[in-house]
Amino acid sequence: MTTPTHKLENFPASSEFLASTLKTNPVVGRVWLFDEIPSTQTFLEGVENLTVGDIAVARHQTSGRGRLSRTWDDEAEHSILLSIALPKSDVLTLAVGLGVLGALTEWCPELSLKWPNDIVVVESEHYFKIGGIITTGVDKDLAIAGIGVNLISPVGVPQALGLSDLTAEKLDVTKILQSIVDEVLRTLTLDAQDIIREYRIRTSTIDRYVRILAMNGKSIYGKAIDVANDGALLLETENGQIRILSGDVQYVRFAEH
Repeated sequence: MTTPTHKLENFPASSEFLASTLKTNPVVGRVWLFDEIPSTQTFLEGVENLTVGDIAVARHQTSGRGRLSRTWDDEAEHSILLSIALPKSDVLTLAVGLGVLGALTEWCPELSLKWPNDIVVVESEHYFKIGGIITTGVDKDLAIAGIGVNLISPVGVPQALGLSDLTAEKLDVTKILQSIVDEVLRTLTLDAQDIIREYRIRTSTIDRYVRILAMNGKSIYGKAIDVANDGALLLETENGQIRILSGDVQYVRFAEH
């Protein structure tokens, strides 16, 4: 597979152009576009009078943030990088992942969600990450979702691919951005239990043997059997069923523990 940059086209030319495109959705508020910024997530966290629908987009981040205190590394114009202010919800993280997945399947129907919110393509027990989401709270009513999607495969990251690896089409970057924003906002209009039901269909984690790397460094092995109504992952282990609220999921073979 190759990932030529000439498969990418129509990067947003300015904040004004991007705003005029995204604001066809009435929920979208203020829009900022940066050639380079430390982090779109950090930027929105510092915006005064932040409201639902405010969006920051970057061509490149120098200190991008990932889940579990990790960094998100990118090269300029090799990724879609945005943060959006959204209403808080008990299932916000899953809902945003579902919305991003819904947008990207136009270009690659084989994509799925690895719990809780990684966008992946799966080959047997192996998976390749295409994108990911983080969410941070602002106040009791407002949160910020940070979304990163690889358009070009990151160099030196063997377990990651870019969307351009998975389609023969040229990728219209502005169209993908618009589709992500629209699908995320649409998904958030659904009832929480409808989101969970749809998530169960679109995740590749259920019915797989997994290893969970917990925040405390411990590793938990078992079979993922369901996603609970509050978004927790239900894991069947040798000691019985447990609930996983956070952690890094790895797909493994039955004997790999």
